[in-house]
Amino acid sequence: MTIQLEQACELLERRNRAFAAADLAAFLALWSDDCVVEGPEHLLKGKAALGATLEQVWSKVIRPIQMTVHGVAVSGDAIFYEWAFVAELRSNGQRIVQSGMTAHGVDAHGRFSWCREYFDPIHLRRPSALGLASVAAALESPPRT
Repeated sequence: MTIQLEQACELLERRNRAFAAADLAAFLALWSDDCVVEGPEHLLKGKAALGATLEQVWSKVIRPIQMTVHGVAVSGDAIFYEWAFVAELRSNGQRIVQSGMTAHGVDAHGRFSWCREYFDPIHLRRPSALGLASVAAALESPPRT
């Protein structure tokens, strides 16, 4: 499937709304059953593994607050974008920001079939390294094209 920029932005908007709301059903509805999600510290195979991981992260590690996309590009069936999210740590209520880049593949049904996430996981392991100033800066930074 060749995806158009407008379609990609709409799909990402639905993904980001579901992520920020920690709406697992809405989030998983956007993924194929056999999706593969790769990141700096994880490899998840299948929608069930993705759902189980997100359920654990959202219930025990973070409460998502906001997801922002700073730029989107498409090529064939792939979407590439830069992002930042703000979340609250469940352990102590501290707000953190995480930013990175993601590439998604989209299948013939318009669902995510694969994902590669690029970010520094130190932010999630050592949130004290981040202050509220970095959260504000991430939310205020202009979109890049």
